[in-house]
This record gives sequence, C-alpha cells and structure tokens, in this order.
Amino acid sequence: LDGAQAFGETTELTSMRLSSFINVGGLSLTSNSIQSTDTNADIRLVPNGSGDVDLFTDTVVVGDGGNCVVTSYGSNSITLNTAGGGSSGFIRITAGANGNISITPNGTGSVVIDGLNYPQADGSNGQVLTTNGSGTLSFSTITSGVSNDDATALAIALG
Repeated sequence: LDGAQAFGETTELTSMRLSSFINVGGLSLTSNSIQSTDTNADIRLVPNGSGDVDLFTDTVVVGDGGNCVVTSYGSNSITLNTAGGGSSGFIRITAGANGNISITPNGTGSVVIDGLNYPQADGSNGQVLTTNGSGTLSFSTITSGVSNDDATALAIALG
C-alpha cells in the first residue's frame, strides 16, 4: 500500500492473486473453501444490520455424512418458501415446545404427502376423510351401512 491508501483512500484491485491460501484469525481460505483452523470452532456469516446471506446456487448441501441438523438461532421459527416469499406457499416449523408444522400452498395449490392429495378446506362436523382410490382425499358424510357402533369401533382401532 502506498501512503494515500494508508490514510483511508481505497484502490480497486482486479484479478490480483495473493496466494493459493490465506490464513486469517482462525480461518483458512483456500481455492474454493473456507475452513476453521481452530478445533471444533464455528464459522459464522453475519451480515450488517438487516442484510441477508445470499447463496446463489442450485443446490445447498448440508452435513458431513452423519445425521444433519438445521437449527434456527435462538427461539425463532424456520420458514421455507419460494419466489422470495412474496407470492409463494410455505412450510413453517414453529419454534417452541409443542409448536405446529404448517404447510400452506399458494392459491389453489394442494398439500400432497406421499402421493395423497389433501383437501383444501375443512369438512363439516361429523364428516370423515375418505379416498377415491386414486390419491385424492375428501371429506364425506357417513352413509347407511355404517352404524355409529361401527364408526366408533373403527375410530378406536385406528386411534
């Protein structure tokens, strides 16, 4: 650095290769990797203010071959959404003991779990969830042929 740079002026550096690796305060930066040089140390990416950490890639891989855990910081919920969150459905895992997991599709989209297409609205009191045999579930009213005793026995058997 020349004298002007030492007093706060900046110079744009374009395509300057310093080394094949850099070690800075417990971090090693090599070709395409940032690693901690301290045993069992965390690496944190912390934006300024309300800034975000953006990952511009098609796939984000988490884990090192063992069980993978994704955890929110503090007592915050985790929300997965698409389209920048503006007009998308979402999956939210609510923080705290006994918190809900909400799956909310956008517009007329459906929740499909293991090939079963769930109804988009709740049924009426006394209705049951039925299938058409082709993966679509709907609410139906119990018709003749099933007595209240049969329905109670079925409910007990299915838990």
